[in-house]
Formats: sequence, C-alpha cells, structure tokens
Amino acid sequence: MDSVVDFLDEQISVYRFTLLGLIENTYRTRSTNWDCSYNTWFSTLPFGSDHTIAIPEDEYDAVFEYVGLRVLDDLCLSTEDFTYYTSELFTEYLTTNRLISAVQSYTEDALNYYFPDEIDSGWGLTTEEWVAANYDCDNLNTNQRYSALG
Repeated sequence: MDSVVDFLDEQISVYRFTLLGLIENTYRTRSTNWDCSYNTWFSTLPFGSDHTIAIPEDEYDAVFEYVGLRVLDDLCLSTEDFTYYTSELFTEYLTTNRLISAVQSYTEDALNYYFPDEIDSGWGLTTEEWVAANYDCDNLNTNQRYSALG
C-alpha cells in the first residue's frame, strides 16, 4: 500500500509540475507576441509607425486599454497597476519603444512572481496556491495577484 501511495504522490507532483510549465509557457507567449498588431491598430497615428516619438497624453487611455486587452487581462494583471508602473518608469513622456520595454519588464516581473524559480524563496506563488486556484489566475485572491505596487 505504501508503494502505491508513493507512486501516486509522485505522479501528482509530476502532473502539477508539467501543468504549471504549460501555463507559464502560455503566459510567456502572450507577453511576447502582443505587439505584432500594435502597429496595425495604431497605424493612422504618428506614434504607431514611428516608435521614437511621444505618444500624446490624450491617446494614453487607448494605448493602455490595448495593452490591457492584448496582454495584461490574460495574465490577470491590472491595467491601472501597469499604468502606474509605466508612469514611474518614464516620468517625462512615453513612446512606443518605451511602452514595449515597460510591457516586457512588467510582465517578466509578474511571470517571475507567478512562477518563481526558487520554490522556497518566500516571494511568489507556490504550487499549492495554483492548485487551490484550479490553475487559473482568475481564481487567485486579489492579494495573490502580481502588483508592481507591492
């Protein structure tokens, strides 16, 4: 009986590890491929084709909504938190290049939190928290979701 229990315990651990790896890969793909249609979406606006010029402040809502819909929502990340993060990172003005850089660094921090390399680091989610959330970030408690605000 003990050997059966040990075998099943090992199978559960392997399943959890594999499933979390698949979820992490999916999240990483979403966070790296978001900007493919950005140029098309904003093609009629100067900052959509020239990534070095400032995005007008009256376009911020549309830009952040786009990032939210294309990246952040799927990773259970707050658009408001990302907006704050970006404003702290780039205090003078925002360009498309800066926006892309901010998305990369913000989502990388979030993914490192959701899937920490060191399980016992004390920072980030544990396998048990993912199990309790049924492997769906929408089921995480608010205090378990990543925030740049801490």
